[in-house]
Amino acid sequence: MIALGIVLLAASALAVPALPRIVGGGYVPQGQLPYQVSIRSAGIHLCGGSIIDKYTIISAAHCFQQSSPSHLTVAAGIINLKDESAQVYDVERIINHHLYDSYSKANDIAILKLRQSIQFSSTVSIIDLEQTRLSEGIPCTASGWGDTYPGHPTDDLKYVYLYSISDEKCKESWPMKTESQLCTFLSEGQGTCFGDSGGPLAANGRLVGLVSYGSPCAVGMPDVFTRISSYIDWTRGYMG
Repeated sequence: MIALGIVLLAASALAVPALPRIVGGGYVPQGQLPYQVSIRSAGIHLCGGSIIDKYTIISAAHCFQQSSPSHLTVAAGIINLKDESAQVYDVERIINHHLYDSYSKANDIAILKLRQSIQFSSTVSIIDLEQTRLSEGIPCTASGWGDTYPGHPTDDLKYVYLYSISDEKCKESWPMKTESQLCTFLSEGQGTCFGDSGGPLAANGRLVGLVSYGSPCAVGMPDVFTRISSYIDWTRGYMG
């Protein structure tokens, strides 16, 4: 069951069609999450990402194992994937973490460097990185263009409120969880799904995690995220 859950989420990120969305959440008003972007392969939504400076997007490494920068673009400033007013930027370089493990999803973090500078506005801006370890019981917001439930994608950006849980509780479902991963859970029917991969988990206005894996979708098991505070130095080395 563990391996199946990981394989399914990874497969969704590598597929060209956009399958995915937040399960059990609400629709995001324009400008509410200005750091959220859609990363596209050949113009089709592939994974989520977050703006961390004017040339830099952060996402999950498992999204880009079969990708070339020339095939990727980043769309910012939209809440609907068909919105033609999106700011679209070319990707110059993909930087996957050198210790990324495709089986355990350890070090599931990547940086995309853009060819053009992002133009900030009321609907496009950065999110700061959380530098300290998130404790248990903190309310968080996950967002993305993933399925509302398996096989039912939507073009509208959605969000869901979740709570961080302890490492011990998470390991009851995911024994392979590492110290550089954090988990959330609220209830069955609320969580991430195919297509949300790489997208942001925010708490207190800061980026605390990246959607990594789970058991599709919102079936009563925790969702697992890459813990941003574990990669502050690595991330800052590619910013600017």
